[in-house]
Amino acid sequence: MGQDTMSPAHGQPFTGTEFAHPPSLLRSYLRAALARRPAPDGMTIVPPIALRLRGARAGADRLRRYRAVCGFAEDGQLPLPYPQVLAAPLHLALVTHPAFPFRPAGIVHLRNCFARHAPLPEDIALDLQVRTDGYRIVGSGIEFDLVTEARDAHGAMLWESVTTSLVRLAQRARAPAPRAAPDYRGYRLLEQWPVPADTGRRYARASGDWNPIHLHALGAKPLGFPRAIAHGMWSFARCLAAVERIAAPQPRWHVAFKRPLLLPGDAQLHLRQAQAHPGPERLQLLLSDRSGATLYLAAETPD
Repeated sequence: MGQDTMSPAHGQPFTGTEFAHPPSLLRSYLRAALARRPAPDGMTIVPPIALRLRGARAGADRLRRYRAVCGFAEDGQLPLPYPQVLAAPLHLALVTHPAFPFRPAGIVHLRNCFARHAPLPEDIALDLQVRTDGYRIVGSGIEFDLVTEARDAHGAMLWESVTTSLVRLAQRARAPAPRAAPDYRGYRLLEQWPVPADTGRRYARASGDWNPIHLHALGAKPLGFPRAIAHGMWSFARCLAAVERIAAPQPRWHVAFKRPLLLPGDAQLHLRQAQAHPGPERLQLLLSDRSGATLYLAAETPD
């Protein structure tokens, strides 16, 4: 159970809720299912909310399942997206917090920025903090950002991410803009995979994220999908694992999620490598369906 604190944390005052143990996912899912919120509009604000969990560790069995379903090698380090997995109970607790203004159902995950600042041994204990960090009105609704930080016990920043999501506003509903065809110039086809129907359930067992939209058509249809959809964080992790088999792991990635990958489905990964002068190699990737017409995500290592 969490408690409100204002104790100094890492040299800065922390105002928020601190948990001695990961928040209960079951309790958060029940709150998400029962959440009642006023319909958002252009005057809705996203208030400051911060949650913290100290000493989070990757369980060996769950980490092994995560590597297996995503394709990461066992190298003694946490994969770049894994602290986001560890922080998932905090993310769900935040979007079901009484002060959070939106219903969790229907929030659209748009993009992520990841940065690893130091090695992350797989047995490391991480102090995790998640907080709201800005929002803005856009063409179809309200975008908001969640910042996730992972620090060591001494307060040193080891890893961080920014997650940007969208809440659609009914008064801003409009016909979707036509999508430009993906441009694969300079890319090479790296891998192709079938994506089985049980991918969402396998990822849930590895990550602890049991969002019904990823598990079965019955959970996806109320939100307008004919079948379950792959978790965006699985899709990105699967791409990253494939790239890391041929290129050195990169400490920073930006990823944008374009279209849902319906399960079962298929995917193919396209990679472009460019040498910056001066600077490290820049990597860009596109994940599409087998025809190349539907783009699921685009990611790159920033300049």
